[in-house]
Amino acid sequence: MADKTNDEKLKILQERLAQIKQKNEQPNSIKDVKQKTNINLDANDTEVNTEKSEKKSSFYWIRNVGILCVIILGAMYIYTNLDNLMPVSTSNENKEIITNIETEEEVLVVEEEIVEEEIVEEEIVEEVVNTLNLEYNFNNFSQKGHYIVMIEEELKEENTAKLKKNSLQVKGFEADYFQINEHINTDKEYYKVFIGPYYNIREAHQWKNNIKEKTYIQRINKKDDKLNRLLTKEENEFLKEIQIKEEKLAEEKRLAEEKRLAEEKRLAEEKRLAEEKRLAEEQKQKINKDGLIAISYKYEWKSTVADEGIIIITNNANYPEIRAAYAKVESQGGKEQIMKDIKADMERFGHWANGIHFEMPGTLVPLYNGDLVSVIR
Repeated sequence: MADKTNDEKLKILQERLAQIKQKNEQPNSIKDVKQKTNINLDANDTEVNTEKSEKKSSFYWIRNVGILCVIILGAMYIYTNLDNLMPVSTSNENKEIITNIETEEEVLVVEEEIVEEEIVEEEIVEEVVNTLNLEYNFNNFSQKGHYIVMIEEELKEENTAKLKKNSLQVKGFEADYFQINEHINTDKEYYKVFIGPYYNIREAHQWKNNIKEKTYIQRINKKDDKLNRLLTKEENEFLKEIQIKEEKLAEEKRLAEEKRLAEEKRLAEEKRLAEEKRLAEEQKQKINKDGLIAISYKYEWKSTVADEGIIIITNNANYPEIRAAYAKVESQGGKEQIMKDIKADMERFGHWANGIHFEMPGTLVPLYNGDLVSVIR
C-alpha cells in the first residue's frame, strides 16, 4: 500500500468522502471534498494507514473464525474415526493390559505359594514359639519388642499378679502382667504374668530356660505382614539350630549309652570269670582225703560259619576239654536243642574219647594229670 501514487490515494479518499456524503446527505459535501484535496500528503498517508489497520483487523477476525472452524471439524473427524486412525496403539494397549493381567496372575500365584510356605513354616515353628495362637491381639501392646515369655499359670487376682511380677523383677527379669481380656476376645477375667519383651527368639528362649515355672514363648503378633514373615523365617532358622543340637545331643547320648553297655558287659564278663575261678578253687577244696573230686561240666557254643558251629565242654577236674562240631544246625533244631541233647547224653552216659573216660556229672574222680588239652567228640 505504501507504493501507491498520490492520485490513487486521492481517489480512495474521494470514495470515502462520497460514502460520508451519502450518509449525511449534505449538499455542501462537494466543497468539503475539494478543500480536502489540498490536504497534506502526510495527512493522506495517515488516513490510508487507518484504513489499512481496519482492513487488517477484519482480516484477522475472519482468519481466526476460519481456524476455529477447521479445529472443530478436525476434532469431530478424529473423534468419529478414532478407532481407524489408531489401530496399532489400541492393539498395543490391549497387549499391555493382557500382559499386566498375566503379571498380576503370576504375582497372585507366587503370593499363594508364599502363603502356603508360611503356613508350613508356622507349623514347624509351633514347637518353639506360640505363633499359631491367633486369639491374642497385640496391636495395642504398649511395650516394644517381638516376643514375650508367658507363664502358663492363670491368676484370678491382680494383687497376686503384681506379687509374681515383683518377685521376677527382684530375680533380675524384666516382668509385667496384663488382664487377659485386653488382648483376647473373652469374657474370662484373669491375669497373665510375662517376662520380656525381647527383640529376637534366641534371647527369649535363653531367658525362658532360666525360669523354673512352666512357660511358653509368645510372639507379639501385630499388623505387619513383612515383619511377621521375617520373624517366622528367624524362628525356623532357630528351630533348625535346636534340631541340630538335639540330634547332636541324641547321638552323644547314644554313644554314651553304647559305651555304658559295653562297660557293663565287660564288668559282667570279669565277674563271671572271677566267679568261675572262685568255684574252681572251691571245687579243689572239696577234694576228699582220697584226692577225688565230683566232676562237673560246662557247655559253650561258638558259631563258626553260617549254620555251623562247635560245642566246647570243660570240667573242674583238669580233664581235657571236649569239642564237638556241628553242621546244618537249623535242621537239627538249632544250637539250643543241640546243646540240650549233648548235655542229656553226658548226664546219662558220660563220654569216652582218646582212652579217657569222662564220668557222668557228680561222679568222684581223681584230678587228671595227663598232657591232653582237648579231645574230639
